[in-house]
Amino acid sequence: MWKQLWPKLGVSGLTLLTTVFAMAVSVTIIALSMIFWSRPNPITSLAFAAITPLIIAPPLCVIWFRLMLKYYQLQTELGRTNRELTEALSQVKELSGLLPICSSCKRIRDDQGSWYQIEAYIQQNSKAEFTHGLCPDCIQKLYPGLKVMDHR
Repeated sequence: MWKQLWPKLGVSGLTLLTTVFAMAVSVTIIALSMIFWSRPNPITSLAFAAITPLIIAPPLCVIWFRLMLKYYQLQTELGRTNRELTEALSQVKELSGLLPICSSCKRIRDDQGSWYQIEAYIQQNSKAEFTHGLCPDCIQKLYPGLKVMDHR
């Protein structure tokens, strides 16, 4: 229940809600004490009026402070998560859309009409980096006598 109230009420709203609840409980206890005594003594009524909030306040304060601690922890966690997401988003550099590529040499044309090797274009327009090697088929084609283990 409290989890739904936190975003709507905030700290001020929860403080007000706790205060109203404490006052309602105090007034109820005082009214019940006056009903149970046939002729309430003004001293007794004043004593109840003074003592009742002292009895009710400590548990309510504990509950309130636990709620505020949980609220603070959730706000801190939310801020941390937002910072992490913002940082992650700033590091994302994404290629999207159609890339015009040469069917023969596999170079890519940019928006200005310049042609780039595929590795250079992708490195320039993303966070990807390349390392080069030879696949088993190309090794056999380029070095026919070399025996190579296939790591597929």
